[in-house]
Amino acid sequence: MNLLILIGPKNDPIKLRSSSKTKIKMKKILILIFTCLYISQGLLFSQQKVWSLEDCIRYAIENNLQIKQQDIQTKVQKNSLDLAKLNLLPTLNGSASNNFSFGRTFDQSTFSYSNRNGQSNNFYLGGSLNIFNGLQNFTTMSVNQEGVIGISCGQGFLNLLA
Repeated sequence: MNLLILIGPKNDPIKLRSSSKTKIKMKKILILIFTCLYISQGLLFSQQKVWSLEDCIRYAIENNLQIKQQDIQTKVQKNSLDLAKLNLLPTLNGSASNNFSFGRTFDQSTFSYSNRNGQSNNFYLGGSLNIFNGLQNFTTMSVNQEGVIGISCGQGFLNLLA
């Protein structure tokens, strides 16, 4: 028989005797507790929402890859349309630079070295304007605008299904 001494709330020693019967009871209680926890965990996580037809359709539309691809395609078409419109505008480029150099040079007339510094500034401003390029920009704009309208109609149809 084992003797276990614990200290109580008033610093009084509490003597507990452990026997094989109490060990078996404790094991049974622990097994029962763990079994209850395991079963309750399974019941908690196995509960799922009951899906209605509208929920199923809404989920299918939100996670449909074709609809997501169509959204991306619409954004690409809108960006292409904006780019075609901006190609009608003139371009303007500019730059500026500053160079500074310093060093020593040998003067052959006096046979001595002299310090030499130099500085230069460069500025550039240029622009271009396409006067006529075979109406390519206007054709690109109309094609992209038709694409945006067509994709928007397709999206509207898919939204009606929802």
